[in-house]
Amino acid sequence: MKIFGKGFSKQLIEASKELAKSTDAAGVLLETGKSNEIGNRLYPSCGFEIYDEVNFYEWTNKI
Repeated sequence: MKIFGKGFSKQLIEASKELAKSTDAAGVLLETGKSNEIGNRLYPSCGFEIYDEVNFYEWTNKI
C-alpha cells in the first residue's frame, strides 16, 4: 500500500503548528539530514525557514 503523496505529512505538520499556537509555544523546531530530500522540500513548503545561523553538534557516549 503506497502512502506517499497523500498529504499526511503536511496534515501532521499543520496539526503540530496548530498545537503550538493553542499552547502558546514559541514555535516548532525541525531537524533533518542534509541528504533528506523529501524533508528538505517538505518543510519549506509548510512555511518553515532554514536556519543556517548555528551548527548542530552531537556527542555520543560509546559505553
